[in-house]
Amino acid sequence: ATAAGGAALVVGAPLRCRGRLLNCGVAMSRGRVLGAVPKSYLPNFREFYEGRQFVPGDALLEEWITVDGEEARVSSGLVFECEQNCDFCFGVEICQDVWVPIPPSTFQAWRGATILCNLSASNVTVGKADYRRALVASASAKNNAAYVYVSAGQGESTNDLAWDGQAVACEGGDLLGESPRFAEASATLLVDVDLDRLVQDRARDATWAQNGRDFEDRVRRVVRVPFDFEPPPGPLLLAHRLVPKRPYVPSDPDSLSRKCYECYNVQVSGLVQRIRASRISKLVIGVSGGLDSTHALLVCCRALDVLRLPRANCLAFTMPGYATSGATRRYALDLMAAL
Repeated sequence: ATAAGGAALVVGAPLRCRGRLLNCGVAMSRGRVLGAVPKSYLPNFREFYEGRQFVPGDALLEEWITVDGEEARVSSGLVFECEQNCDFCFGVEICQDVWVPIPPSTFQAWRGATILCNLSASNVTVGKADYRRALVASASAKNNAAYVYVSAGQGESTNDLAWDGQAVACEGGDLLGESPRFAEASATLLVDVDLDRLVQDRARDATWAQNGRDFEDRVRRVVRVPFDFEPPPGPLLLAHRLVPKRPYVPSDPDSLSRKCYECYNVQVSGLVQRIRASRISKLVIGVSGGLDSTHALLVCCRALDVLRLPRANCLAFTMPGYATSGATRRYALDLMAAL
């Protein structure tokens, strides 16, 4: 599937090595195995009993493993870096790894991985999908990375457990896409990742790199594995990325309401503090009848309410200009009277 060079794939596979069984994600490109990343944290509580069959990655002494007749690196400390574009660098972890306080993907991100992949067989319970989505969003936000999570589908369900096939992709805390759950047929989630944004975010956030120095010994043990990947010829269109017409105005009514509440109260709070610090009791404002001055007057009145000062302390004046019409002047006067 990767021989033609048009894709890099990560697939789940149980691998044997020196009598030990590992739960791995195997990275492949151009028809060859790049490396195998074993699961680091094996749950052995409630409905989980992986510890009966598998061993964690750090129990392995070898650095190489034979996969389909090829010698490949095996370690939880691997990242796969594109030779043509070093910003295209991905890491892999398995299911429970993202649920622990400091997942392996954290060290992979500090080593340069901009895309973090999680192969999961997490069973579904009521409310678990929301928690997974929050985990993925948080992992992508704190690592300034894209985090791609895929889970086992409905066909894996048994008498005891069920799976929903949830796939989630987030970038810098923003949801890029999510697959339908409980689908009867195979589902594909396609998203576009803005690598430039992630690299710029990391450069801008100096504390992210500073925190990485606290774990320098662990980060240095992560090995970069190069691979050859040429993007398909022709223009690269963002065919799978929704670019909103108004990026700062959410289309979702609930999100819009929350953002408007925050914007308004940030301004009110700042003005209240300014009035207190200046030890003044009156405000003077020009009102044109347009949107900007209307909002400013509302903020002034609310600030006086918070300070328990009369609204008469807000001295509002019309400011006729070349764009003033009879209608806008009337709007201004009516607004002043109403407030």
